[in-house]
Amino acid sequence: MKIVWRQPGGLVECPYFKRTIFDFKFFSIRIHEWLADDDHRHMHDHPNWFLTIVLKGGYVDISDNGEDILSLGSFRFRKADYRHMVTKVKPGTITFLIAGPMSRRWGFWVNGKLIKRDKYFITKGHHPCDPLDEPVRLKPGGKRL
Repeated sequence: MKIVWRQPGGLVECPYFKRTIFDFKFFSIRIHEWLADDDHRHMHDHPNWFLTIVLKGGYVDISDNGEDILSLGSFRFRKADYRHMVTKVKPGTITFLIAGPMSRRWGFWVNGKLIKRDKYFITKGHHPCDPLDEPVRLKPGGKRL
């Protein structure tokens, strides 16, 4: 079993979540501590299916099907190719996930086309700490361009 403890997601100076992962190879258990919304520029999908349960707080999940409001006790099953973005995160939101094994490379959907994660961040940059700022482009070592 591999354990990842409170790994930040997003830019180092302003992560939008911290995740703890207990990876059992064929599935994983994850706890996400949401600090802010994820990237609003384009919807993303995932490398694996997952079941998410809101333990505290809530958020709005925007997908091709519209808005889905998740609050304390809400649970949803999502396929790996489910396109969405997480918005309107309530302060202190915590989710518990059971995720399947990685089955594909994930990315962002731009004009109906999937752009793999690495290429997206190189070409479009990471979403900034302040939504009014320009996207942040990083070199492979993590320094800003």
